[in-house]
Amino acid sequence: AWGAAFCERVAAGETITAITADPAMPSVKAVYAWLKRHEEFLDMYLEARAEQKRWLEFNIDMVVMEATPATFRSAKAEVARLEGLIGRLTAKTYRP
Repeated sequence: AWGAAFCERVAAGETITAITADPAMPSVKAVYAWLKRHEEFLDMYLEARAEQKRWLEFNIDMVVMEATPATFRSAKAEVARLEGLIGRLTAKTYRP
C-alpha cells in the first residue's frame, strides 16, 4: 500500500529524500531494498519517474510557447532549470 502512495508522490515531483522524511513513509534504505527485490515496485517507480519527466517536459513547452523577444533570456534560463531537473530526477538504476 505504501508503495503506491510513494510512487504517487514521486510522480507529483517530490524527491525520495523528502518522501522518506515523512514518518508515514518507509526509510530510504527500505525503498532501495524494495527497488532491488520487487520487480512490480520497480516498474511502478519507473512509471512514476516517467510521469514526472512528462510533466516537466510539458512545463518546458509552455515556457517556450509563452516566450517573447522581451522575455527570451528569462525563458531560456527557466528551460535550462527545468532540463536540469529532468537530468537530476531521472530514475537511477543499479546493477544487481
